[in-house]
Amino acid sequence: MIKHLLWVALILSGQVFGAEVKNESELGVKVQGGNTETESYKAKSETEFSHETNKYTLGGHYMYGTSRSVIDTRNWSGYLKYGHKLSEKFSLLAGYLIEGDKFKGIKDRSNYDLGLGYEIMKTETFTWISEAGYRYTIQNNTDNTDQKDSKGRFYTKADKKLREGMDGVLWVEYLYNFTKTEKWILTFEPSLSFVLTEKLFLKLAYKGIYENQPQVGFKKYDYEYTTSLMAKF
Repeated sequence: MIKHLLWVALILSGQVFGAEVKNESELGVKVQGGNTETESYKAKSETEFSHETNKYTLGGHYMYGTSRSVIDTRNWSGYLKYGHKLSEKFSLLAGYLIEGDKFKGIKDRSNYDLGLGYEIMKTETFTWISEAGYRYTIQNNTDNTDQKDSKGRFYTKADKKLREGMDGVLWVEYLYNFTKTEKWILTFEPSLSFVLTEKLFLKLAYKGIYENQPQVGFKKYDYEYTTSLMAKF
């Protein structure tokens, strides 16, 4: 896997030489003491390389948390996306996402995506996009079982400038399992960001994940509140 990622990175570096580069990174920390002792840390980063009609996106996140010195949260992801603009509104999309969550019974899960993107609306203060396509998933579980699924992926994201110095974002992703038709996953995240300096922001977010048939012994709904510093350049 590492060799494949290094090979992709070499190709990517050659393709995006002279391209426009954007980065968005976040760091969130929560520490609580006294009767309840908890710590949680979250780091997230995404870099976009745009060159003519092509866009490459490289990113990932890592979240770690403890309660009374016992680890109770650990999840991570890494992804590479490619987009090719077909017209003013439509784009061809392809991507690879690898993720893991020990406390949901997932050792690692590889996702291969192919689909189309559509720009519904874009103004100076409002952007709304959508994506639809096919996802093939290979999942290795902590109980040493594995599963392979074909899925349909539907995604939409709206970004609105609410007032000077404050933006609101909402994204929703729905995964329908064609292999096991009774299974589906809905993920959503509304967030607010506030300008602190030209490149530094305060972000407040709530993320919910509902899986109607999770691994045996695990809950259907997970959620997290995060407060983080976000840098854009």
